[in-house]
Amino acid sequence: MPDVEVMFGGVGATQPRYERGLPCILVRVGGCIVVFDMGEGCQESFMKFGLGFNRPLYVFLTHGHGDHVLGVQPFLQSLELNGRERSVHIFAPLGTRDYVLPPRVGYGYPVYYTEIAGERGVVPLSECGVHVFYRRVPHTLFSYAYSLVTRGKVKLDSEKLERDGIPGFARKRMLDEGVVVVGDRERLLDVYVKARIPGVKVTYSGDTLPSPSLASLARESDVLIHEATLLEKDWERHAETPHSSPLAAAKTALLSRSKLLVLFHIGSRYADSSPLRDEAARVFPRVVVAEKGMSIFVRESCPRVFMFGYGFKRPF
Repeated sequence: MPDVEVMFGGVGATQPRYERGLPCILVRVGGCIVVFDMGEGCQESFMKFGLGFNRPLYVFLTHGHGDHVLGVQPFLQSLELNGRERSVHIFAPLGTRDYVLPPRVGYGYPVYYTEIAGERGVVPLSECGVHVFYRRVPHTLFSYAYSLVTRGKVKLDSEKLERDGIPGFARKRMLDEGVVVVGDRERLLDVYVKARIPGVKVTYSGDTLPSPSLASLARESDVLIHEATLLEKDWERHAETPHSSPLAAAKTALLSRSKLLVLFHIGSRYADSSPLRDEAARVFPRVVVAEKGMSIFVRESCPRVFMFGYGFKRPF
């Protein structure tokens, strides 16, 4: 199995075309499911991807607009109807709780809702082996972009380990704690490191104007999922619209030194998405346009390995 799988349950904008649906990005990592935004119908995609109903589940909402949050309650109800017992943790911008999850609504399992504020922060998800970093971006009063980062891997030098008589159980402790005592001597992890493989980084812009803050958050991303609601020529005619063009997304990918750009939140006026890809590719050629049902598999290796899949695991 890949170390990280990014699944696109919905990729359209406020008035979605049928084939695109509303924002819903699902990430399978470390035995957990992390969801970014929940437009209407997100639970249908969750089931079609075959993700099960009782895995550790964390939800991050970028802002309070309906196309990004109105799928939360149906999603939670579907989990309850399918026998979920584990808790669900939701993180969302300040001021969204009563709108997204009214206090009077209850489920057959615990739901924890945490509101975030400030310019930036981090949420450690220890059981998943990842950290989710967030940074404020210009769209609504409180809008956030997110970066999910795995902890990475360390490859040990087996010859040195054998030479110094360090057994298997001690090697694991050394990886976890950085040091281990074997016999009467301390053995430091750094002495036995053969290679360090950085963690996988997936950044999701949510809705945003072009933003240096986002470029900073996305630095060295493996996958940058960036909204591209309007072509540059259309965006210039609607300059008051707090969204981005494919060209702006490409510039952010280039500035952040991301490896792969995925255009997302495609405006309904574009039945054919190829002009959006072409606009971005003039600046950043490693670009694809997200499709509903698409998956991107990322191996935590050096160099990185990306694989693409299309189609849900369950039929429509």
